Amino acid sequence: MVPHRIIKALLLELGIPITLVGVAFWLGGKLFQDQALSHIRYIHPAKSNELESDFEIPIDSILIRAEIEPSQKRTSVEITRFNSLESPLELEFPTTQTAQLEKQIAETLNIPLEEVKDKIRYRVVNSQPPPAPPSP
Repeated sequence: MVPHRIIKALLLELGIPITLVGVAFWLGGKLFQDQALSHIRYIHPAKSNELESDFEIPIDSILIRAEIEPSQKRTSVEITRFNSLESPLELEFPTTQTAQLEKQIAETLNIPLEEVKDKIRYRVVNSQPPPAPPSP
């Protein structure tokens, strides 16, 4: 049988430090969570009838990808929220002009135009097949 003194020594040597580390992680996590959540700015849904949704988009955590299709004269837009399990929001606009597109996205999402300009990434899709290589 293990002597009573060995059990007390193990409790002091392992039990107290493990408990203190657990409490430190718990308090540190709470402080980190409070700090991180205090810096998020939320945008309220649009009050117009154009956008009928019940969700809010945190501006700091979105990426806007626009695929311009010049031959179709339209742009497909995908709005992705970081750290979200929700699928991206997909929109389509009947324009290929970037200034007009940015304005329409800002109006649709009810966010400032400057934020759209900061978050948007463009890609021009070439719908025509590449030329065939020259024959030898």
